[in-house]
Amino acid sequence: MLLEEKFLEFHRYASSHNLPLEAISVGDENKVLCEMHYAANAPRNIYSHTKSFTVTAVGLAIEEGKLSLEDHVAEVFKDKLPSNPDPNLEDSVETSALHVQWLW
Repeated sequence: MLLEEKFLEFHRYASSHNLPLEAISVGDENKVLCEMHYAANAPRNIYSHTKSFTVTAVGLAIEEGKLSLEDHVAEVFKDKLPSNPDPNLEDSVETSALHVQWLW
């Protein structure tokens, strides 16, 4: 089944089941291939979305052998650190950086 057909199939399913979606989008490393916006101008609360992307990126880096959960954040990103980093940052390991807190 073509991507566009699968995309429209999901759209129909989501619409018929009243799923509370704001938008769906499919892309590759170069561009957006398909997208649908259900509430284009509605205000959004996306504060925690970046945590999901970060966890996914770290998981992929671990799978590719580029990172481990025992790595120190400051060592991995040493070229991005300020000249005098906080000692807590220097001691932090990836597992600390990945803790997600849900506040509701």
